[in-house]
Amino acid sequence: MLAVACSSAPPTNEEKAHELITQAVKDSLKDPESYESVSFSELKKLKDTTIVVDGQSYPQQYQGAYEMAHTYKSKNAYGGILTKSDVFHVDSGFTTAKGGFLGQHIKFKK
Repeated sequence: MLAVACSSAPPTNEEKAHELITQAVKDSLKDPESYESVSFSELKKLKDTTIVVDGQSYPQQYQGAYEMAHTYKSKNAYGGILTKSDVFHVDSGFTTAKGGFLGQHIKFKK
């Protein structure tokens, strides 16, 4: 008898981010079963930078985190279908995703 083990490739960082973001969205919805993914942007590694506002410097340190935008549809509390886009930060170890960040520079895949 010959036994063959079927091994699949480990998930990519993009796949890990998709899974984390999908779960974060579902956890925040009133009706998680109504969730429907529309699109994800590319996964972008964040670089430490300094933002200057009115002459004041504000260092932004991301500690190797990534950013990805996600557009999805879901039902609201009244049963209406809404389409929403959020930007998420995913930690460098791909263990958490937090959303609601501004991301005007995000470009979605077509």
